[in-house]
Amino acid sequence: MGLWKRMMRSSWKKWGSLFLIGVSLSVALASCSGGTNQSAKSGGDVELTLVSFAVTKAAHEKIIPQFVEQWQKEHNQKVSFNQSYGGSGTQTRAVIDGLEADVVHLALALDTQKIEKAGLIQPGWQTKAPNEAIVSKSVAAIVTRAG
Repeated sequence: MGLWKRMMRSSWKKWGSLFLIGVSLSVALASCSGGTNQSAKSGGDVELTLVSFAVTKAAHEKIIPQFVEQWQKEHNQKVSFNQSYGGSGTQTRAVIDGLEADVVHLALALDTQKIEKAGLIQPGWQTKAPNEAIVSKSVAAIVTRAG
């Protein structure tokens, strides 16, 4: 197996693990919050809203069914996801403007900072998440032809 394939598989596994941890924490918080969702409190179905940047859709489509299956086995509780995908900045603006979300997955730290500045998340939130809430670090490369 080539180096690239090993790196990608490792990255997807790491990303998937961190995503599942984040979703698990979100489900736990949603279930334990003082909200009015009686079905979550009584062990009934849980409905979560995931707001994410568009590039993650293919990964989420593979990870979410596995998470739902595992959660059902471990907690005897059905979890379903409403999903919204778009540009990271567009999704950020939608959340700030009132789109309710249980899980927000954005491309840029600046977008997350905007949500924090709007008062929707507390400063220092990332210190409570695995790996300081960084799922992956990617490098952009620009290649030009000579001339």
